[in-house]
Amino acid sequence: MQYMQLISIICKWVTNLQVARSETFKRVNAVRRAKASLCLLCNSSEQIQFAVLSDQGQSCQEACMTRHSTCDLMELNRRNEEQMIDILKRELEIKCMMDDRTWWSFDQPSVVVDPLDKNFGRCLGWKGKPKYHDCSARWPTVRRVCLCSKTFSCLAKKWIR
Repeated sequence: MQYMQLISIICKWVTNLQVARSETFKRVNAVRRAKASLCLLCNSSEQIQFAVLSDQGQSCQEACMTRHSTCDLMELNRRNEEQMIDILKRELEIKCMMDDRTWWSFDQPSVVVDPLDKNFGRCLGWKGKPKYHDCSARWPTVRRVCLCSKTFSCLAKKWIR
């Protein structure tokens, strides 16, 4: 009976992560469309930054690239612990246990999604700040929390005739 309950909990947790990922894509696309529309009205460049949750074992570089943007993890240095929790819980709607240990690995911040990993269900690396962030770092049992940036460049002359 306990085994079946554990399987049920794991399935619900994975479903929650998939739903959160789907909702994040919707929000990111809405922001992109809004920024692109604003850009058409002006003669400037506009840069947006957004958080994404990578696929399991995927680097932030790959996660951002699939969204036609670039990895901008140095932006994490500008975020305090409250803002990191906000990104994890509100923006990405991740349901996890916040691990109190400070950042210790280049694949962090991340969420451990492999049930066989001893840190399963934990958000890691949201406390403390490293001197260097590695966009290409990955770990097979986690989904990385990534910050991506996209620059929209447009000239009004091209759009108004």
